Amino acid sequence: TMKTYKQLISEDSESSWEKNTFNSKDLVEHITKRLWVEVGTVLGDDFVVQARTMKLGGSPSVFLTVYGKDPVNRIMQNSPCWMSIGMHQIEDSPVSFQSDTVRKELGFRKITAKTPDEAITKLVAWFKKVKPDMVRLEQEKKNKK
Repeated sequence: TMKTYKQLISEDSESSWEKNTFNSKDLVEHITKRLWVEVGTVLGDDFVVQARTMKLGGSPSVFLTVYGKDPVNRIMQNSPCWMSIGMHQIEDSPVSFQSDTVRKELGFRKITAKTPDEAITKLVAWFKKVKPDMVRLEQEKKNKK
């Protein structure tokens, strides 16, 4: 069973948890897995969903990459819906998802939340909202071939 953010916090007594940072390997894995599973479930088989972690500036960041399953020349950036969204966290601040690769017509704005779970819930809701537009963009690209 996948643990919630609050369960992971309660298992760790470090003060960093009180500051909402996610330096724990377990929490980073939880965020990565939850993103991959939940966004993948929403988008289905028409899209490729990848979630991964990286250390930027010494602290972990989680990145979600999404693109249509059949991009031109098998290059993910050729997908009309290619996007890379990162969850970054700075000590003593809330978590956020940010991206500069999402198409303007999909209307992505920065997502900020108190906890990683809350941020993921907001991001999944955004994907549910824009999925019809993503499918349309991918279909338009296929029709132009």
